[in-house]
Amino acid sequence: MIENVVSLKRPSYVRGRQSFLKAAERRRAKIVSYAHELRGRRDEELATDVCYVGPEDPEKLLVISTAVHGVEGYAGCAILTQLFAEQLDGLDLPPEVGILAINFVSPYGASFASRADIGNINLNRNFLKHPDDHIENPEYAEISWLINPVDLDHSWADGFKFFTKYRKKWGARKVQEVLTRGQYVDEKGVEFGGFAESPTNELFRRILRENVPPSVRACTCFDVHTGLGGEKDDRSAHHGVVLITEFPEDSYHYRQGRRWFGKVVQSSLSDSAI
Repeated sequence: MIENVVSLKRPSYVRGRQSFLKAAERRRAKIVSYAHELRGRRDEELATDVCYVGPEDPEKLLVISTAVHGVEGYAGCAILTQLFAEQLDGLDLPPEVGILAINFVSPYGASFASRADIGNINLNRNFLKHPDDHIENPEYAEISWLINPVDLDHSWADGFKFFTKYRKKWGARKVQEVLTRGQYVDEKGVEFGGFAESPTNELFRRILRENVPPSVRACTCFDVHTGLGGEKDDRSAHHGVVLITEFPEDSYHYRQGRRWFGKVVQSSLSDSAI
């Protein structure tokens, strides 16, 4: 295993990007970089790098993306770098399969160590039809004062006390839904989904249009995130890794995922995953 792919103890968008591009170049991958308009925290160029390995006209495609939630891209970048640097050598891929890596979807969030993209937008809540598909979340306003404090004077004990109150009032599952389903009212609040498609959303769609070959007939996508559980979480037999899908448990896609990967696949529509 290569050393110092990306230091997760002292992560850096610039170092992570450089390490990934170096690994992709050594792999002789096809590389296309898409520069963003804004500069980074240290005035560095911000870009989403797209790398492809495989046949010229693949019938099947594996897409792996990182940093939809910017700061979570440090781990995702390390995974992609390790994949291109070493692990591809041990994969017995069928000749019709290609791999498309999209590294740092939100380089802005990665550079500024934030889950949010430009404009405080949670990109995972931005990919929908605006405003028709905006999800109503009326309970969000009731707890906004708690999760969007104007100052940090409140103690953790006070916050926990009020969360316990709402948990008793609504139930644990309801509290989780209110906190994570997104909201489209308060542009300064957490989980803001945006009033319209963000520039990063538009760029991501462009990347797919320009880099997914027309020959592809089947495609599987992995979007790498972090943050569920602790370092020693025994959430699964795969070192805490969970594959979360929005397909219901009775769907073909969910059952196919279970056949491929086993119990590590969970549906966000059930009580087994967030």
